[in-house]
Amino acid sequence: MAQQVVAFRLVGLADEDCCRRAERAAQAVPGVLAARADLAAGRVELEVDRTRWEGRQFEQSLARAGFQVLEVADAPQARGGCC
Repeated sequence: MAQQVVAFRLVGLADEDCCRRAERAAQAVPGVLAARADLAAGRVELEVDRTRWEGRQFEQSLARAGFQVLEVADAPQARGGCC
């Protein structure tokens, strides 16, 4: 499994309940292994399986939960392997 970490800025993170809702919506997307919303930064960080990840499904899931995905917040980082 090829793991990658990527973060997205979100519109609509207003409180901790919103963070939990965003995390649940993200984790419902195939290929998302873990999700952590950060209220102060206004973003969600995902650990994804690159072989199953589909960004369009992620955006749709977050939109249904009441959030707007603005942009990639950080460059993706490969996980695993050496160094």
